[in-house]
Amino acid sequence: MGSMVPLHNEEDFKNCINLHDPEGIVKMREQYDSHGNIMYYYKLFYETLTILKLEIYNPDNREIGSIVRTQDCCSNFYYSINDENKNVLYYMTYKVNCCSIVYSFLDLNKNLEGFIEIRNKCSYIILEEFDKYNTKIGECNHKCYDNFPIYTVSDINGGIVYKCKRFIGEKGNNLFKIFDSYDNEVNFDNKSLLNRGFTKMQIVIFFMQLNF
Repeated sequence: MGSMVPLHNEEDFKNCINLHDPEGIVKMREQYDSHGNIMYYYKLFYETLTILKLEIYNPDNREIGSIVRTQDCCSNFYYSINDENKNVLYYMTYKVNCCSIVYSFLDLNKNLEGFIEIRNKCSYIILEEFDKYNTKIGECNHKCYDNFPIYTVSDINGGIVYKCKRFIGEKGNNLFKIFDSYDNEVNFDNKSLLNRGFTKMQIVIFFMQLNF
């Protein structure tokens, strides 16, 4: 895979994922902890014409897991989230309906755990989260400021829980961070796509940033 050299330090490189230049061809992205240290590397590539793979590495360049996305003839996607031994941890699906897109989360037996439905509004998109009983448990409004998205996640009573933001950092890097309801950075130290450290909504929003 080759050597992965940590980028220069800057204050922005804390509790974030560095997406790099959106117009460039990037093989690696990095997730940083609260001290500015790299926790994970993400390598996104097409394994075949219909299989897109996200490999996850620790700072020692050892692969610790992967997410494999396959596609059917109807543009629906199927994800398997795997550990370092290629054992499946959980599943996801992405299906296009007539007026919306639905990300579903499934357990090892492919039983529904919950789902997120994405719908277009006039000037923004809305993401609604439901549990396995089809009960709405939250929603997220997406708007753009200076061409960068802010996702505001609320509970069923309309109270803001957190915000996901993508923006350009001091050194020109395209960064993804999460802020709580008081606009404090959410700590990334124990967050991983493999250990369910991120919420379902956060995973879907992150996948949207990767076009994954």
